Amino acid sequence: PQGKRTYHSFLAPIRDNSGKIYRIMGITRDVTEELKAKQALEASQQRLSKAELVASIGHVEYDYANGISYWSDGAFEIFNTPEALRNPEVPVFMEMVVHNDDSEHVRSALEKAVKELAKFDEIYRIIDFKGNEKVIHGYGQVQVAKDGTTGNYFGIIQDITLTYNLNAQLFAE
Repeated sequence: PQGKRTYHSFLAPIRDNSGKIYRIMGITRDVTEELKAKQALEASQQRLSKAELVASIGHVEYDYANGISYWSDGAFEIFNTPEALRNPEVPVFMEMVVHNDDSEHVRSALEKAVKELAKFDEIYRIIDFKGNEKVIHGYGQVQVAKDGTTGNYFGIIQDITLTYNLNAQLFAE
């Protein structure tokens, strides 16, 4: 392979019975390809984050068995989520932001998706953490775990407020 290479070296002293160093042992490993792969992954993640922000979209994954969730930066941007509230459990978070008039419908649709391992495909309103009302399209599905139980939910959320309001104006005219 040509070009600049990156190596990781480790050195350790070898001591005799009295504790005196009499030799140095070392190992060196070429980590060039690992470093390139890591940089490519980071660049890809940055492009995904930028694309989510431009499209007003985000994604969320929730592990029902362990109550662990992952929310993308795009999702937090849609909700204007403060740093202290990031990565809550999905049901708790949804209770915090879903508009009161839509909360029962969204909760019921999410419960149905979990129970029947069906798709969740709903349009609903939220009140973000800055007090703005937004219209969201949520779409996702619960995956079946290897043991046949409820696995992870993976879905997207998209802020469709502008499109929704423009359509409402067109149909009102």
